[in-house]
Amino acid sequence: MVSVWRKQSIAVVELYGTIGGAVRPAIYLPILERVRNSRRFRGLVIAIDSPGGSAAASEELYRGISKIASTKPVVAYIRERGASGAYYISCAAQKIVAVPNALVGSIGVIFARPTAEQLFQKVGLDFSIQKSGKYKDMYGPWRKP
Repeated sequence: MVSVWRKQSIAVVELYGTIGGAVRPAIYLPILERVRNSRRFRGLVIAIDSPGGSAAASEELYRGISKIASTKPVVAYIRERGASGAYYISCAAQKIVAVPNALVGSIGVIFARPTAEQLFQKVGLDFSIQKSGKYKDMYGPWRKP
C-alpha cells in the first residue's frame, strides 16, 4: 500500500511488502521526488516492513531516499522486517529505528545452485564446453563454483 500523509510537516512513506513486487520503484520514486521538492515537508519517515526483494529495485529506492537525505532529515522505522534489500534501503536514512523484536539485517545477494559434477562422472556424462573466459560457465552444474 502506498500512502504519503502529512503530520506536523513530516512525510511518511510506507514500504510494506516485497521490493520489486508490492514495493515498485515506478510507484514510489515519484512520491519520493514530491517529498524532496516540497517545502511543506521538513523531513521523511520511511516505515518499513519487508523481507527484501529485487536488488535493482532496492538500489533505485535507496538512491531516491538518499537524494532526500542530502537536504532533509530522514528516519527509517522498521516495524517487523527490514531484511536484505529493505535494510539496504533503510541505510539511506540518517537514522534507523527498529522495534526490539524486528528482524533487521542481511544486506546481500544469495544464489544457490546444485553441483552435479560427481553425478555426471558416475553416470559417464561428459561435456564439451567452449567459452571465452575462465568464469563464463561458473553457474554450470557440471563444475564446482
